Amino acid sequence: MANLNAVLGDDAVQGDVKVAVRDLRDASGALKDTMAIWKQQSERITNRVDEGLHELEEDLNQTFVKLNDVLEKLSSGATSLAIVLEQVAQGKGTAGLLARDDRLYEAAVLSLQRLADVLLDVKVVTQKIKEDGYIPIRLPPGGLIRTKISLGDDSGGSQ
Repeated sequence: MANLNAVLGDDAVQGDVKVAVRDLRDASGALKDTMAIWKQQSERITNRVDEGLHELEEDLNQTFVKLNDVLEKLSSGATSLAIVLEQVAQGKGTAGLLARDDRLYEAAVLSLQRLADVLLDVKVVTQKIKEDGYIPIRLPPGGLIRTKISLGDDSGGSQ
């Protein structure tokens, strides 16, 4: 203890101890300030994360509402389609008749073939009019007249 008193009694040592205590006090205050800043920053970050999570939750809720609407519409559409397909399978309606009655189907195909033939004839006649400018028309007694027909040209007339 005598040595301790001798050391502590030394003015240089007392000055060093005072400096060390002051430095510890300053460091403790700085640490306290740093901890307060960290606490504030942590609270800000936590608040931002909470806000972001809240916004994300709202966005997800809206997305799920929209998704449920789409699923309901799909379900309704699938139900309607199932009803229509059932009616077709039962032979109801035009599509049902075409699907079940071979004669009606064959008649429809034949009608479409005849329509294609008529359209081809119209194309040939139209091309002939464009090339020659007229169509030869035979009359029952065997006479022949030529009539000038204009396609998009106002200078038509008779020959």
